[in-house]
Amino acid sequence: SGEVHDELVETAQLTSLEFVVNNNLDPWLEEALELLTPNQRAHVINSQVSLRGARNPNGIVMNRIRQVTPVHQRIDIFSKINNLGAGVMSRLEGLTEEQADAVMESGFKIMKATNPSGVAVKRINDVLATYGGRAGRDR
Repeated sequence: SGEVHDELVETAQLTSLEFVVNNNLDPWLEEALELLTPNQRAHVINSQVSLRGARNPNGIVMNRIRQVTPVHQRIDIFSKINNLGAGVMSRLEGLTEEQADAVMESGFKIMKATNPSGVAVKRINDVLATYGGRAGRDR
């Protein structure tokens, strides 16, 4: 019955924007946080582990997001923050969990690309070559 009892629901102590600004995070992380459920977002934002002085605070936050999200939700977030086309999204959804995680592993936000969909397709092709075809590619 998918109901969540009130005592299990955590509320984020800051808005996504406050969290991103206060911790000097990359702006795209605000969008990623907003795509989480309120409970998932609270878990990421309210973590007792401080980001102060961390060498890679963006990576720490992404690890927290990975911990609270199933792979299909991460694919959805990855597609939205990178503005990927429907064809790329469909290819991502056709991957195994391990393959999809490998595509997203080299960077959740595709930076400095004029064609993020093209970069994502290259990553998908590289992963399929590494892990063995399996997504209808027989060339």
